[in-house]
Amino acid sequence: MNMVTPGVTGYWDYNLGKALTNKVEFVYPIPGKSTFTFVGTLGAEFFEKTIDVQIDVLDTPLAQDWYDLVSENTSEGKTWVFDGVGGDNGLWWFMSDPGNPWGLWWNAGGECCPPSDVSGKMHFDLDGAANFTYYNASDASGELGSFVLDVANQTLTVAGQNILGAEEGGANPDGIYDIVELSEDKLVLFIPDGVWASGWTWVFVPAE
Repeated sequence: MNMVTPGVTGYWDYNLGKALTNKVEFVYPIPGKSTFTFVGTLGAEFFEKTIDVQIDVLDTPLAQDWYDLVSENTSEGKTWVFDGVGGDNGLWWFMSDPGNPWGLWWNAGGECCPPSDVSGKMHFDLDGAANFTYYNASDASGELGSFVLDVANQTLTVAGQNILGAEEGGANPDGIYDIVELSEDKLVLFIPDGVWASGWTWVFVPAE
């Protein structure tokens, strides 16, 4: 996508990210009609213009991180759960060194104090949009939000709903997480500025 009008500067918002430039090239992973926005200026005032893009065939491979997060069947998606249960001594929800996601300070989940949604699950899919669905228990009704996977900067952002264990311990209302590891079998997220001036680390695995 390229804004070619002379004298106009600004950026593209393509739903899954923002390109702080007039020109951006990306592979969009969601079939159907999508609306992209250009926010620009000719000087003193900003304006917005939108463009609708119809995607009928996904014929360009995505970055592997997309498939790891939502599966090869991107419309069906993939469900993730905590890699442990309360009191199992495993490292899956814990206070960590702000400079080291694996630098254990307090093993909250594995030792004494798992989050209230420890039995919940999270589902990511690309069925018409980048959908994030949160379940606070395995048999609970889903609550729909959205997500942005930034492959280049290795961050995962959720909106509308937050990830499991985000409201307790390592509270993170912004919903922005550093990706420590993302593979077919594991998702490790981290924030360096959790409660009590600590980091906080989350470890998830695919639901069985």
